[in-house]
Amino acid sequence: MLLAAAALALGYLGGVYLGFALTFRVTPVSTLWPPNAILLAALLLSRPRAWPLLIGAVIPAHFIAELSLGVPWTMAACWLVSNTAEAVLGAALIRHYLGRAPRFDRMRDVSVFIAVAGAAVPVITSFLDVAFVALVGWRYGDFWQIWGTRTFSNSLAALTVAPIIVIAVRGGLQALRQVRVAEAVEMTVLFLGLCIASVIVFQREPSRAPSLVLLNLPLPFLLWAAMRRGVGGASLSVAIVATCAILGVLNATGPFHAESPYAAARAMQVFLIIAASSFMLLAASLAELKHARKIAQWQTENLKLALGAAQMGTWEWDIVRDRVTWRARESRSAPSRRLTRSRTLAAVMKSVHPDDRGLLVHAAQRAVEHGGSAEIEFRARGRDGNFRWLSLRGKVIPDETGKPVRLMGVYTDTTERKAQEAQLTEQREQIARLYRVSLLGELSAALAHEVKQPLTAILSNAQAARVALSKRRPDLRLVDDILADIISENRRMTEIIRRLRGLFVRGMAQVQPVDANECLQDVLALEKSYLMAHRVTTTLRFDRSLPPALIDRVPLQQVLVNLIVNACDAMTGRPSHERHLEITTQARDGRIQIDVCDSGTGLPDTETIFAPFFTTKPEGLGLGLAICRTIITAHDGRLWATNNETCGATLHILLPAAPGPAHQVSRQQNARVAPEHAEADPGAAVLAHRASVFSDTGAITALRKS
Repeated sequence: MLLAAAALALGYLGGVYLGFALTFRVTPVSTLWPPNAILLAALLLSRPRAWPLLIGAVIPAHFIAELSLGVPWTMAACWLVSNTAEAVLGAALIRHYLGRAPRFDRMRDVSVFIAVAGAAVPVITSFLDVAFVALVGWRYGDFWQIWGTRTFSNSLAALTVAPIIVIAVRGGLQALRQVRVAEAVEMTVLFLGLCIASVIVFQREPSRAPSLVLLNLPLPFLLWAAMRRGVGGASLSVAIVATCAILGVLNATGPFHAESPYAAARAMQVFLIIAASSFMLLAASLAELKHARKIAQWQTENLKLALGAAQMGTWEWDIVRDRVTWRARESRSAPSRRLTRSRTLAAVMKSVHPDDRGLLVHAAQRAVEHGGSAEIEFRARGRDGNFRWLSLRGKVIPDETGKPVRLMGVYTDTTERKAQEAQLTEQREQIARLYRVSLLGELSAALAHEVKQPLTAILSNAQAARVALSKRRPDLRLVDDILADIISENRRMTEIIRRLRGLFVRGMAQVQPVDANECLQDVLALEKSYLMAHRVTTTLRFDRSLPPALIDRVPLQQVLVNLIVNACDAMTGRPSHERHLEITTQARDGRIQIDVCDSGTGLPDTETIFAPFFTTKPEGLGLGLAICRTIITAHDGRLWATNNETCGATLHILLPAAPGPAHQVSRQQNARVAPEHAEADPGAAVLAHRASVFSDTGAITALRKS
């Protein structure tokens, strides 16, 4: 910072000498006063906390320069106040409006700089400066003439000197080192041509008509500098023109020669201020345009990269002209190799699967009418003639009046994902079937018992019928009763086999309103023997006004049986008087909640238990709870577990409620399981609940697809 302060002092010292060199002998005001612009540039390049150091550095330079040029102490001190006031006020206002130092490649920054440093501040501080001159009386003339010349002098210096310093310090010098040979040649030709044109225009003997025509000679070079070299090049070019013009005015040459030095200086200053402001704004706008193009190109490349990585393509529907343009999805091996295709919407609809055309049209119409976005997945015929799945996303683009004119977005081919989902669904179905097959060993004893009973009864009845028919006068009524018993037992065995076969054969889910209370009582009736064998007491807390749940009854029974059996197994290590199962139903936010609470040992992790193949049972497969969660989730529900505060855990089921009025529970609900709900034989109860509740998950898959 000390080095910067020393450099500022030297620059300010040189600026004072230059300013006095460009001053009319008959007036105390210079046609171009660089010291203020040099200090302004230094303040803009530094932080406000360093401003006192920089101002302190210019104080000795100011007095050394002005006293050596014959300026009185009082006048030098007054000018120091006005000079520093202009620089500080300009830098403070610019930082206030921009929040930082200006960047001369942005229109807003250049506009604020021109308005503040080139207009407002010189106008305001010139009153203070001329007042000091009038107060001291050193080389004092007409107040308004001095004020006008001083205002335009400081304004011209701020617009030409300050931008050159700021741009050079911020990296302009480093940019010059990176200039290529062709650019160096171009810059040499540019500034050499500008210097020659300026000398020709401003160093000629005064001849009004030809001089006014030649005044336009530097303009092409100024335009060239603004377009090719930015604000820095434009400011440097204007500074070159300003130097030649000022020398011409001081020497009474060029187009600005007039009878009065004030008039000549005023015409020259106004011309240069307008030129500097115009070409700075032009250069800033071009710089913003180049920057915007770079950003657009960068975003386009990033978009192509993202589309290529995601294997996506773009599409656009021109609503006014009814043209749908498709750009083939980017390929990692050969991006953008295929051309875009443009067709009418009717032609595009011909390639869409007939079952999906209505959905596509409805989605497009809805997006256009509501001015939002559209998202749909449909099938379209590809080049090979086969239908492929496409996922389409788009957004409506309106015009100035808000009328939709375009619908554009991206699409991706989801055929492979659909195939993978189907394969995954098949694998889940196979896992579910394997899980059910694993229960065959557990069912074998009950199955043998159930099948043995009707077979024994059929055999006994057949033998009895044979004995009855062997008599000389057979009792036909007895034979008829025996045959009726045989038929009944046969039907019973057929039903057992049907239920067992339904356990392993795929079926379709039938989502319908289900009374959760009634379903729970049926399950508990089937499970009563199991509960009695494990010495588990049960408490039911049913909500009598519970609406029906929207689910397939059989999968719900499968889930409830699994949770009840797991709860009984979890309480095996507890004393028999502490084995208690509590089941609660309630309505919650328009949904049905079922809680199965046990008094077991609790769960080590309430989420891991739902992971496939995770089990705490020595002979378990770890698929029960995973399949239960899959079933509940497929029915738009939720299954989760929590540990109780004292002991045990609670499994929660949240199901959607069926639309319509509240369901009236037809069954009588008791606080405990009634003994009459259990079947007489424990083996028959086990087989009944196993064969009737475990069904295929193919129905769940169908529901998910729907």
